[in-house]
Amino acid sequence: MRPEHIHHVEFTPPNINAQRITAQVDVQELLGNERLFYVVAGNHNFVARVDPRASAAAGEIVELNVDVGQMKLFDPETEEAIYS
Repeated sequence: MRPEHIHHVEFTPPNINAQRITAQVDVQELLGNERLFYVVAGNHNFVARVDPRASAAAGEIVELNVDVGQMKLFDPETEEAIYS
């Protein structure tokens, strides 16, 4: 998933195929017109590009919506796309 396809639940755009996940914020970075959350969910680390009005401190648990309509899957052996 690309960071722009992961949204804070309070600022999720309408009309996306959203799947809610819970993650722990490791670092958050305000970049003016956007905020990056570096998060951990289970054994996975990823970055969410969220609305700048969203805020969370390191260690805080946040609810995020993943736009699964934008998900891309690849075969781990061949690295070829199996769904896009």
